[in-house]
Amino acid sequence: MPNELQDQFHELSSRQRILVLRFVTAIQVLQTLYYHLTTDQAYTFLAVWAEEGLPVSVLARRCGIKPVTVSMHLRRLTSRVIRSKPGFDLLTVVDDRRNDLRLRHVFLTERGHRLASRMIEVMQDNPRKRIGPMGELLFEDEV
Repeated sequence: MPNELQDQFHELSSRQRILVLRFVTAIQVLQTLYYHLTTDQAYTFLAVWAEEGLPVSVLARRCGIKPVTVSMHLRRLTSRVIRSKPGFDLLTVVDDRRNDLRLRHVFLTERGHRLASRMIEVMQDNPRKRIGPMGELLFEDEV
């Protein structure tokens, strides 16, 4: 099976291969900077980045998971403190006060936008560049 996947990868155009490698590098940045982040939580972050403002239930469908599972991801990705550990503060959940208080919409926080910008920088820089472990992500203004 791995050889088949490699063959499929090599059948892509040069531009498509570069985009795949850059995206993989961006995912590595996300998981390196937040080494406690699971792959599923990273996927949830990426889904919100792709379509900010989605209701939690729609986000769950987009990710192919149950709403209760996406809610667990959001607990870790927001600033909420669980078992005395703060969340990553990458996303925020906002109630729809005008229409239906049961509807909660998900957006990137300022920190989430800065992380997305960093991922874009890495994707544009060098698709094969490796990012060394850095622990928790700190931006200059947070040091």
